[in-house]
Amino acid sequence: MIKGYLSKDKAEEIFKDNSLYLSHGNVVPCYRITELFGEWANRFMKYGLKNGDDCNAWGDCSSERPVIHFLYKSGFMKVVAESNYILMMEEIKEKGISGELND
Repeated sequence: MIKGYLSKDKAEEIFKDNSLYLSHGNVVPCYRITELFGEWANRFMKYGLKNGDDCNAWGDCSSERPVIHFLYKSGFMKVVAESNYILMMEEIKEKGISGELND
């Protein structure tokens, strides 16, 4: 599981290492995102991403071909951004500081 902040370069490396070709390009299955980032990522993927642009699914809802949801790179990068935000939020709470700009 990923524990720290991710730069764009590191995030792109993780995407590349975990992606496979499906649909119109490389994607990462949503179950893999949850393994990498934790349960909060599953909730974020349901409500924080735009279907068709960030994520999609493949399959036909049968036991032989179940639907598998996946993220395009844009969706993966949004999960990374949310992860970094959560870590920053935890850090400012722990330090008892504001995340706002000083006057």
